[in-house]
Amino acid sequence: MIEGQEQYGSGLTLIYPAPLTPGETVSLYPGCDHTLQTCHGRFNNAENFGGFPWIPRRNPFNESAY
Repeated sequence: MIEGQEQYGSGLTLIYPAPLTPGETVSLYPGCDHTLQTCHGRFNNAENFGGFPWIPRRNPFNESAY
């Protein structure tokens, strides 16, 4: 997981060390934030979305958040 990146240049800060040698080339791909909007808008893959976007965050019976 990427923690940060250099403002100018091609350096990245990773949360965990990666077994890479200096100068080694890697490929990076966009991640997913597990929302239906991203699945549809970025990946055009809403039909395979496995989440539950229409479950309300508030309990309708006692108004608690959980």
